[in-house]
Amino acid sequence: MNKSQKTSFCRIISDLIKADSVIDRRELGIFETIKHDFHVSDDNLKDSNYISFSEAVDNLQPLSKNERDLVIAAAQEITIADGMCNKDEALLMLALEYCLENNHRASMIQVIHPGLKMENAQVMYVEKEYNDHTNTLIKNNYHKIENSMRLAGLNFIYIPRITEVYNDTPEGLLKDVIKFLSPDYVDEEFNNILKKLQTMSTSEFCEEELCKKLHIDDANFQKPSLLIKVSKTITIDNVYDNFLRIELKKDFINEIVQLNYRLTSMLNAEYSIIRNIFHTKDRFVYDGIYKEVLDLCLLKEAERSTILIDPYHQKIKFPEINSELKVPKASRALYLLLLMESTKGGIDFSNPMGWSKDYRARINEKYKLIYKYLGGNNKVPDIEDSSIRNPMVSKIRKAIFKLEDKLVNADEYQVHVNRNKYRIYIDRSLVYVVSPHKTPKIPWQQSKEWLSIMDI
Repeated sequence: MNKSQKTSFCRIISDLIKADSVIDRRELGIFETIKHDFHVSDDNLKDSNYISFSEAVDNLQPLSKNERDLVIAAAQEITIADGMCNKDEALLMLALEYCLENNHRASMIQVIHPGLKMENAQVMYVEKEYNDHTNTLIKNNYHKIENSMRLAGLNFIYIPRITEVYNDTPEGLLKDVIKFLSPDYVDEEFNNILKKLQTMSTSEFCEEELCKKLHIDDANFQKPSLLIKVSKTITIDNVYDNFLRIELKKDFINEIVQLNYRLTSMLNAEYSIIRNIFHTKDRFVYDGIYKEVLDLCLLKEAERSTILIDPYHQKIKFPEINSELKVPKASRALYLLLLMESTKGGIDFSNPMGWSKDYRARINEKYKLIYKYLGGNNKVPDIEDSSIRNPMVSKIRKAIFKLEDKLVNADEYQVHVNRNKYRIYIDRSLVYVVSPHKTPKIPWQQSKEWLSIMDI
């Protein structure tokens, strides 16, 4: 294992230890043995606080089959160390086993926590386009699938079935529920949500709710799949929901039975609590799968804005929300330098005097060119000096913080300091530059002017 994989291994083991909300001395004892066997250090354990469970599993997939088997065996040992395995531990193990089997049909998806509660053990059928064969099988076997999942402690979410329930609910009651939960919506929005709840298809739900609101890449829905919520990760920087995606085979009914058996075989208790709560003409069940689908539909979609660099007006804009980064020129230049260097892990400002001569020259030259590109003069601020740099960073942070109500995942646009490295986590595909040519804007990494600075 390399350093990154050892860190990922620590994240998985620590999540398993903490999953049942009890840290047992036997678990800690086995963890010490595992650390020795896998040559894991305390630094690896410390670094694991910066990554999610999903990212950790992804990092371990390239291991050899023998190494993956050893990881699974160590995880299993930790899971039963205290003599019990609860459902949250079993869900993590299920995800780990499916992904490390390396059959290319399973993968992890992490979502920055959307601000609404999503319970573990929710299993949703997802697709990008309507698949006649898969949907026919589900409809013909719906009760078999639902009941077997309920007995395993899972909740099956099939959007066509959800819309049937919403259609059976008296419209007056449904309107009153929506108005009660989201009183800030206007009448037209109420009607649009009502129509959506009663008519949406699985592919529409995936596109409008999962892709646009949770920012899950639609490539995950290219083939009919199950999306299983397995855990929540709290890192130093953020809170993530972790999902296991399993691509379905053509004849998948038996596979679902095997999935349920696989999960229940890990559990000590051979029973599940099954809640029988039903809608009536006077009652809307705001719980479980009905609550989660409704909450997602009511979640307002904030704008995930691009970053537009406009050197002609010396501005950094967020066009989709009609805003800009309102900080002095020197701070704007530092923001762009950090955007640029974040692709290489960021800039460590903890000890600039320890920089190599070549690195110092390159960082300062890049900053000088960006500063001039934004209209600065020859008197370039010394960003190595913390008394100059820190106030600039503070101004950037305050400016981004003011945009939090408008930006989706504003945290991604923010300047972070992790282990002394200054970074901005926004996807670089969202960064554009105003073009002097006919095209109004071009991707940042296709701009000759910016490429010449990046290549220094």
